[in-house]
Amino acid sequence: MWSGKTDISSFLSLREPEKRPAFPALRPVEDGALHILCANTSAHSGWEGPSNAAHYRFDGSTLEELASWDYYDEDYKAVPREGGLDLYSFNPQYEFQFHNPDYSGVPLPSQWIYSHFQPLA
Repeated sequence: MWSGKTDISSFLSLREPEKRPAFPALRPVEDGALHILCANTSAHSGWEGPSNAAHYRFDGSTLEELASWDYYDEDYKAVPREGGLDLYSFNPQYEFQFHNPDYSGVPLPSQWIYSHFQPLA
């Protein structure tokens, strides 16, 4: 079973140059380590599923998972941004129209509706 920590010191020589632009979800914090906030989702035939998210800490040699959130049961899509996650809830009207032949040819509404910001701390 994975312990939540991975020693990746053997891969350090493969790192990209330090001058690359910073992604907003990757930010150094006061402990001097790089904190990485990420989320994923899947899509199939135009249907995008809910997501899960994780917060990792990289100290230069060890990657450690600090927290993770599973939004599959709650029907949320997580989008990382500095300091936390923007959460979007599933739009029931989208599902109704997606499966209803009476709406054939009618533009679908947004699949996800902004719900709230979830701070990391």
